[in-house]
Amino acid sequence: MKTGEKARAIGRYIALDIHKEYMLAGGMNAAQEWTLPPQRVEMGKFREWSAANLCAGDAVVLETTTNMWDIYDVVAPLASRTVVAHAGAVRQIAEARVKTDKEDVTPALAGGAREKPSKKPPSSQK
Repeated sequence: MKTGEKARAIGRYIALDIHKEYMLAGGMNAAQEWTLPPQRVEMGKFREWSAANLCAGDAVVLETTTNMWDIYDVVAPLASRTVVAHAGAVRQIAEARVKTDKEDVTPALAGGAREKPSKKPPSSQK
């Protein structure tokens, strides 16, 4: 994890579990207290939701999906840090006995937003 001013500027860790028609979003602070309780967001309202709920000081982790770069393009300008993580790289998600959306969001918050990105967006995507 980075140290210094940028690392201290992170106030919330937000996880987005992305599906075809909706996503589940949730956020915690460094003390692992809910600051954005898990909620379902329809993809048609995602841009509006992002503008209203994401801000500088947020670190956001996205699960890899086919439409992740579209989501990344919306989130990255709003948040201080945006990370794309393969579900297998976020150990707690990969090893979960119960695979539900709410169970995916909580462990991603615990470590996913602090991990290194699985890869940067391809230059053709930007």
